[in-house]
Amino acid sequence: LTVVCPAGAVTALAVSPDGARLVSGHADGTLALWDRASGRQLASVAAHEGGVTHAAFALGGSRVFTAGRGKNAGAALGWSVSPGGDIAPAPEPHRVLGKSVRCIATSPDGSVVYAGGDGGLLFTAHLTDPKRSLAKVCAKDGAAID
Repeated sequence: LTVVCPAGAVTALAVSPDGARLVSGHADGTLALWDRASGRQLASVAAHEGGVTHAAFALGGSRVFTAGRGKNAGAALGWSVSPGGDIAPAPEPHRVLGKSVRCIATSPDGSVVYAGGDGGLLFTAHLTDPKRSLAKVCAKDGAAID
């Protein structure tokens, strides 16, 4: 599969849990959703003012989280993905998952988003149980600091 995206250089890439879709983040801040089998672009949004640096699917592919540069630099932003392939800002509490975020990943079941950032920040967002979400700062020796 070769996809030529009009948004330019791909700076982040993730595959949906079922393998049917891809999201690509771009140097111009665009987030694009693709049908993996056909290579057809399903949707795109201006996700960040600067480049998208990380992207990850969550909640069975119904959410995508991004980190990027620009005005919202360091914010991990959540996006809702409809079954038909539309992308829209995710509702709270999934819209903004932290500040000073440099990287993101999701648990194998897609119910938890992990974010790492400046100053040793480690943020855990439990998407199905927000009360369990927490932020910790890790010291250089690896010990958690409250």
